[in-house]
Amino acid sequence: MTTGEDSSSGMTASSIHPGAVPVCAGCGCLCHDLELLSGVPDFRNCELARNFMRRAGSGISRTQDDSNDRIAMAASQLRDALHFGRSIALVGLEHTAWEVQKAAIALAEDLGAWVVREPEFQGGGSPWAASFAQKGCTAASWGEIRLRSDAVVLWYAPLWHTHPHWMERFGPASSRAHRLAVVSPDSSLASVGWIEDQMIRVDPGQSNAFLRAVRASLKDDLQESPDASVRRFVHTVRNSHWLAIVRGDDPPGLADAFGVAESFADLVAEANSTGDRRVVSTHVPSEINAAGLDAVLSIRAGLSTPMRFTADGPARALGEWSADKADFVVSFYTGLSEEDIPAGIRFVTVDAADRFGPDSNSGRTISIPVGTCGLGASGTLIRGDGVVVPVRNVRKASDPDLLTILHALRNALRAKGDSNSAESGDANARFGAEAAQ
Repeated sequence: MTTGEDSSSGMTASSIHPGAVPVCAGCGCLCHDLELLSGVPDFRNCELARNFMRRAGSGISRTQDDSNDRIAMAASQLRDALHFGRSIALVGLEHTAWEVQKAAIALAEDLGAWVVREPEFQGGGSPWAASFAQKGCTAASWGEIRLRSDAVVLWYAPLWHTHPHWMERFGPASSRAHRLAVVSPDSSLASVGWIEDQMIRVDPGQSNAFLRAVRASLKDDLQESPDASVRRFVHTVRNSHWLAIVRGDDPPGLADAFGVAESFADLVAEANSTGDRRVVSTHVPSEINAAGLDAVLSIRAGLSTPMRFTADGPARALGEWSADKADFVVSFYTGLSEEDIPAGIRFVTVDAADRFGPDSNSGRTISIPVGTCGLGASGTLIRGDGVVVPVRNVRKASDPDLLTILHALRNALRAKGDSNSAESGDANARFGAEAAQ
C-alpha cells in the first residue's frame, strides 16, 4: 500500500499511517482489502467505504482541554443522577469497540443503568433476541456459507445497497448456486445485477403470514399454496442441500415483529426437519459491532436485549424497557439528538470528533468528541458471524480515547459517588487530569 493524496476522500500522506492496511468500519462486513493504489483509494464502488476513508483524513476538531471540561461536566451530572436515584440509559454501544462495550457495562453496573441499542431506544426490546432465547437458532460462519451453500435467500436484506461486497465475499462460491431475495414491493433493482425472477416482493405487513404459509407447504408435500411467491420460496428450499437464509435489519412497516421472528425460527426448524438438507440463518447488521455487544450482554446477562444492570447483577423482565423511563441518556455514536429526547431529560452525546460542529453544546446537552474505532482509536470489532477483527487507528494522530474516559469516569464515580459539591469539584479536577493522560 502506498500513500498519496486524494482530495475526494480527504486523505493525505500526512494524515494516514504509512503502510497501514485499514479495516473499513463503514458497515458490519469489516472489509480489510481497501488499498491506496498510486495514492488513489480503491473503494470498489462502495460508498460506505468511501465515506469511511473520507473521514480518515479528518482531524480532531476540539482541543484536549475542551474535551476534559466536557467530560468533567458529564461526570458531575452522572454523579447527581446517581445520587438522586435517576434512571440512566446508555444507548448505542453497538457502534463501539469491544473493549469499550465491556468498560461501559461495568460502568452501567455501578450506575444501575440500562444498556439499550439505538433501534430499541424508542421501540422496546429485540424480537430476535426473544426468539433466540425461546427457540434457539441454526447459525453458520460467513466463510462456511461461502464454501458450503448451494443456495442463499436474502430476507429483507438488500445487501447490494447496505453491504455492497457481502455477496462477492461470502455468498455461495459456486456460480450455479441459486439466489433469491425477499424484498419490499418498492425495492429498486436498478444496476444491482439481480433480475426480477430472483425477487419475491412481500409487503412487510404480510411477512408473518407469508412465513407461516411457506412452513405449512414444507410440512405437507400435498399442500401446494395458491400463492406463486410462496411456491417459489418452497421450491428454493426443497431443491437445496445447504441453504443460507440471510436477514437484514427489520424493514419499515413490519407488523408483529415478535411474531415474525418466531415464525422465522419455526420455518428454519421445519426446513431442517424435512428432507436431506441443512438450512442455516445469519444476520448481516448495519452496526459495526452489534455482534460484540451481543457477546458481552450474553456473557454478563444471559440474553442480548435491553438490560438494566445493578451491583448485584442484571435485573429485568422481557418488555420492561421503555424510553419514557429514562431520566438521563448517554448516547454513543448514534443519530439521537435533543429533538429525540423528551424535555427535562439530561442528554450526553459521545461521537466521533470530526462530526461535531463549532457549537455542539446547547442547554441540557453535553457533547463529548472522541475517537472512533479505526479513526482516531484502535480496538477490537466482532464481525456479524463472530469473527474477531483487531482494528488499528489509520491516523497518525489519536483522538481522545473513549476507553480511557470510561475508566476514569468509573474511578471518579466510585471514589466520590456521594460527595458534597466541594468534594465533587476536586474529583472533577482529578478526573480531567486522568482522562488527559
